[in-house]
Amino acid sequence: MPPVLKPDFVGPADNFPLSSADLTAAAATCDTMVALRQGRAAYMQQRGLDPQLWLPAHMWGQNFVASNFDKVVRKDPHTLNHLRCLTYNFTGFSLLTMAPCENTPEVLEVPVDADARIRAQAGRCKDAAVEFVRSTQQVPLEQRVTTPRLFGESGWDVDGAVVNFDTWSCQQRLNGLRGSGVIDLVRRRAARRGYARVLEIGAGFGNLAYNLQQQLGPTDYVVVDLPESMVYSAVWLGAVLPDQRHTVAVPGQRLPAAGPGVTFVANHLLDEFQDQLGSFDLVVNVMSLSEMAPAQVAEYGRRVAALLGPGGVFFEQNYLVPGVHTDVVGILGQTFGYGALLDETPAPHRGRGTARLWANGYCRELWDRGGVRPLPTRCSRGRDVVLPARPEHVSITAALAGVGH
Repeated sequence: MPPVLKPDFVGPADNFPLSSADLTAAAATCDTMVALRQGRAAYMQQRGLDPQLWLPAHMWGQNFVASNFDKVVRKDPHTLNHLRCLTYNFTGFSLLTMAPCENTPEVLEVPVDADARIRAQAGRCKDAAVEFVRSTQQVPLEQRVTTPRLFGESGWDVDGAVVNFDTWSCQQRLNGLRGSGVIDLVRRRAARRGYARVLEIGAGFGNLAYNLQQQLGPTDYVVVDLPESMVYSAVWLGAVLPDQRHTVAVPGQRLPAAGPGVTFVANHLLDEFQDQLGSFDLVVNVMSLSEMAPAQVAEYGRRVAALLGPGGVFFEQNYLVPGVHTDVVGILGQTFGYGALLDETPAPHRGRGTARLWANGYCRELWDRGGVRPLPTRCSRGRDVVLPARPEHVSITAALAGVGH
């Protein structure tokens, strides 16, 4: 049944307020992230870690990261209840303006009248709702994005989902993962173990992490991120998945045994915890690798290759604006044995960045199906693999390219 766009707009006033338990847990998470960030320099010096690899750099080295972090960790209930008004750092979409945030000034404070301001701009994201409907024409209801009505979530009601540019972006990533066969592959592996194992590099505010778990069932989900960015996903996922185990890696303490739940690992702690993390069925990165410095992309590529082992797959979706972003393809192609560009899937996934798959070994379940085109990798060197230039897909969010930061 096709999705139905209702004439109903959902604003912060239609959200559930955070409970006292939610606020207490969020405050504790904020304190933990502050401690990780404040102790980072001394920890890195003690372990001889290269600052150029682990500190915010390139597009992430700008002041907005620390500035918005400071707003969140003040822990005032109004800001926490409207956390989504500060997530434009990651998504390139501002809830307060209901539009791509190119040239939008920094949100100095979440306004008291946030609900009224958002509703006044509701018409600006109708195109995103239309695009969401287009991308879900062949998608069963249970495979569509769900949007908890917390933290000021706002957008148009489409079959119960609160739809804005972020919702549509999350849906088209799920479409790519499903249409390429990745979700089915992970499910088969999870069936043997009893749960899936997924690691996400840079989880934003956590919407993809949440929706992947809805698709995969019990999942051991690991988030690797800067502490000043990870505070968002840790607070958000802590509230929307209250019945799950939530663990933040702390230097000198061992992680719990693998099993369903969410684990948050600050990126500069990877050396200490990588062996404990084990191997993963799926590693994900969307919209942040190409915003890092080339040396950081190469380091993450090596880490991911080690974390995948022989059977896992790396899904990444990133932009390339020359002179702005790092070209991740050439870097990752030197690390992984196999790479593929995703073509249009039955449920459209194009629109925000180019989606690709990478793996250490040949996985016939992914590479032998339609909709994938091989990329030059270290295994194809000397075979004269040359792919024709392919322009970025142009859609209603073409203006979003490179404006997330």
